[in-house]
Amino acid sequence: MKIKPIPQIQDLEFVNDLIKTYSDRAVSFSQLKQNLEKQCEVIAWSRLVLALISLSSLYKILESKQLHPWGILFLLFALLFSFAVILNRKQNRKIDRFKSLEKINLDSIHRIERSWNDLEIPRYIENEDSPHFLSDMNVIGKGSLLQLIGTLKTPAGTEKFLEWISQRTIHDEALRRQEAVKELSGQLDLRQEVYYLCDSLSGEADNWKTFFNWIESDGVDEMNPYGYWLICLLTLVTPIALLTVFISPAYGIMWTPLVCINLLLSANWHKKQKSLFENLHGIESQLGKYISLIELVLAQKPESVYTKGLRDDLVSSSLDAKQEIQKLQSLVGWAGARNSGILYLILQGNLLWDFHLQKSLIVWQKRCRDHARKWFDAITKYEVIASLASLSYDNPKWSYPNVDDAGKKIVAKQIGHPLINDRSRVSNDIDIGPNGNFLLVTGSNMSGKSTLLRSIGINALLARTGAPVCAASFSLPPVDLVTSFKVNDSLADGVSLYMAELKHIKRVIDLIKSNHEKGVITLYLFDEILQGTNSRERQITVASITAQLLALNVIGAISTHDLELAEVDSLEGVCDTVHFKEKLLTDETGTIMSFDYLLRSGISNTTNALELLKAVGLKLS
Repeated sequence: MKIKPIPQIQDLEFVNDLIKTYSDRAVSFSQLKQNLEKQCEVIAWSRLVLALISLSSLYKILESKQLHPWGILFLLFALLFSFAVILNRKQNRKIDRFKSLEKINLDSIHRIERSWNDLEIPRYIENEDSPHFLSDMNVIGKGSLLQLIGTLKTPAGTEKFLEWISQRTIHDEALRRQEAVKELSGQLDLRQEVYYLCDSLSGEADNWKTFFNWIESDGVDEMNPYGYWLICLLTLVTPIALLTVFISPAYGIMWTPLVCINLLLSANWHKKQKSLFENLHGIESQLGKYISLIELVLAQKPESVYTKGLRDDLVSSSLDAKQEIQKLQSLVGWAGARNSGILYLILQGNLLWDFHLQKSLIVWQKRCRDHARKWFDAITKYEVIASLASLSYDNPKWSYPNVDDAGKKIVAKQIGHPLINDRSRVSNDIDIGPNGNFLLVTGSNMSGKSTLLRSIGINALLARTGAPVCAASFSLPPVDLVTSFKVNDSLADGVSLYMAELKHIKRVIDLIKSNHEKGVITLYLFDEILQGTNSRERQITVASITAQLLALNVIGAISTHDLELAEVDSLEGVCDTVHFKEKLLTDETGTIMSFDYLLRSGISNTTNALELLKAVGLKLS
């Protein structure tokens, strides 16, 4: 037996146009990259020629012991060689940029086609504090919402996005973000420049956590003011003593003990200074990218309230974000001298290098402590908005949801699953609520029940962020979301599947009760719950759980194989029933089971478990 979906005829012209746009851009950036690579090859040969001429000139100087004219030639070609090196580095940076932009456009095509195998899987690991619906709603992992919004490159950007979808939908905030997303959705060049800069910030998240812990800490070890005056005095006297050595070697008796004193002081403070500089480890190059991002944001003329607010966070305080981060970048760069071996000993022995850096960093930390988090957070929010704008640009048929503060139900027209590509997606109309009723989705295996629930859940999460949703229209109240999809048993804890499901549902109901006490509407989505027990007990248990839910401030949907569930006395009058169905056709090639994934009113009147048993080659006795 064959199993196949029934193809849907859809308008795909806009998809082809988008793919062509990204394909043309990828080809353009690839051509620019190739042209620069050819230039770099010419520069490389030029460097070799200039180096050989410089060395020849130096040999002539040594051979003739005359600076003129060979010294002038040596100096000229050495300068030309240095210029060629600088030019080559500059060209290589451009090549890297064009290579990244080419990949960004190719990845955009893969996202439009939902080619998950060709896209990088976002790096995120669930922990105890992670929202419980991340796996249920395919937010993380392969073929996930994070992979669809693949332009989120920084760890901070990913965390901010997950923070937004974990918060209850708020009308005013969602509306402000929607305006910002709409503003950036048409600015393709700007967005891709943001992606390029953020891509280079996708490194060590722990470095930034350590950095922010240092910035916001109060207990900073600071030198005694009188001790720092002594440091300044030694910094002044030691180089003067060194200069006297060139006047007469006998004066070295003054310089040597001063260097020893400086090195002893350095050894005494080494641990504290090492701890300070470790807080800044690994962020020097990334600070430069943040500066470029700040320049990019400040160069725009924001139109929405949200983007104006982000811009104001960078310029409206008493400190200028760009200037202060540039100062920090310089200090962190100077701190790199600690890794230079003999040069570091010379600087420390004569100038007490680390003490002055320590003083400058502590002054910077105190000055910027109350502002730095806001600066970096503004850039992170801009990255998320730009990524959501990309989602809007790539899906022009999607609509912006209406978060109705007075709403009591979810109403959607032609809602679909965002992670299914446009060629395969089937959309349906749904109506959930108000409180006192729930949507009961029935149907046979593989017919589309779980996909429908995920379509509702993922779009509800997108509505929180200000992004468009995969629907012709989508209206919902400000809801919190709870789900129960994937529950596993545990051999280690001696917990059966049924008990594991009950414990999970208990946690979900406790959360719903907490929301009820706060006056918050909860959207619950339960998929095939309590599969670990028999049909009769499952009906009684589901009816009991549903009765508890309906007494709270909730709207929701439950999917089930159990066709008798809708006929349970306590549920019959409160469930709105819908179903999916399959079609069985027999021809000369055998039996074909097909699905159209279209939602119909009422309870399913078909099953396919026995047909699927035969489909996999098992005999039916």
